[in-house]
Amino acid sequence: MSKILPSVMAADQKELNCYLKKLEGVSSVLHLDVADGKFVPTKVLDFDLRLSTKFSYGVHLMVKNPKKYILKLKKKRQIKQLFHTYNLQ
Repeated sequence: MSKILPSVMAADQKELNCYLKKLEGVSSVLHLDVADGKFVPTKVLDFDLRLSTKFSYGVHLMVKNPKKYILKLKKKRQIKQLFHTYNLQ
């Protein structure tokens, strides 16, 4: 069975909370796109995330220093990390 995971991007916690509230009952798993404004020009979800425990999360890191984000996100138990690799050559 295939699942469609809603993807979430937000500039700040207030916007993230709004999206999380709207997605309650829609899906039990959300996909979070994290961008630092350096690896890609957009900066989204680049703050200390306070996540709802009503969901599990997958994360797409579009960041210059992924190790820093992996260590930070590792502390949030409901996150299942997804890795996308990039060839920068």
